[in-house]
Amino acid sequence: GSPLAAAASPERGSAEADPRALTVATWNVACFQKATPAQIAVTLAKFGADVIATQEDIEFNSTSQDQALCIPGYTKVSACRAEALWDSERAYAWGGRYLQNAIYARDSTIELVRRFAKNISKPEVVGDYLRCAAAADVVPKPTSVTSWTADRSPIRVVTVHLTGGKYVDAHRDAYDGEKAHEVMTAAALFPDIIVGDFNSYPTAAQVAEYQQAYDPYIEAKKSGTLNLYMGWALEGTSQAERAGFFRLQNYQNTTHFGGTVDQAYVRSSGYRFYPHFEVANSSAGKFTESDHAAVLFGVSL
Repeated sequence: GSPLAAAASPERGSAEADPRALTVATWNVACFQKATPAQIAVTLAKFGADVIATQEDIEFNSTSQDQALCIPGYTKVSACRAEALWDSERAYAWGGRYLQNAIYARDSTIELVRRFAKNISKPEVVGDYLRCAAAADVVPKPTSVTSWTADRSPIRVVTVHLTGGKYVDAHRDAYDGEKAHEVMTAAALFPDIIVGDFNSYPTAAQVAEYQQAYDPYIEAKKSGTLNLYMGWALEGTSQAERAGFFRLQNYQNTTHFGGTVDQAYVRSSGYRFYPHFEVANSSAGKFTESDHAAVLFGVSL
């Protein structure tokens, strides 16, 4: 059986129970700091998802492509270069030079229709640390068990990694509105499914629960600007909802710091989450291979 089915709660069923469901996995692989690309590839292949999206994946230089993430049974169908890889990162010595978001399609079930990428940041705000969106339009292969109709429009999947992090959070006044801008720029690509590390929590309760020891949160409390900080911490997710996307609910702790920052959304018409899945009994969910957990889910068409 599929690892997706094994991870689903019985009352929700499994994606395999609905032949119209497209299965998707999204994972911030954290620059391969905790595990090598080969180790990450094995874990991702076991998920058996139709489409896999990654963040903090790495683009390698031409002399070191053998180190790049290569998932057995999948083809990388779209990628975007976001920012240069710091030379302090483990993968730099292997030939890694740039961070990227990427999309991989399962060879046995998915065909690529088109792909493209777009920078989503304001350069005057983020400087050299640009963020980008990778997009792929996909359809099922005729031999796939997924019974989409032949005349159905392709499904557009977009993966993003929004601006954030400790330095940015500590200087958030200079970045106000940037995550919202990035979401709206990505939304202008008209994705059916948008996933990734939003560097944003779904609720104020999560911010309060998981950031008690986080310096930017502590400083905001001291300075009486906690409401403004909350607005920043929720900016990416709240903007996605304002843009009319529905969020995958009821899963937590996608980061080892606690809380849900890795998100999945579908557009407001024509799609719904079939069941939702969280990585269970997997190294991806125990933070042994990344400081983020993978999120797996099905979208019923």
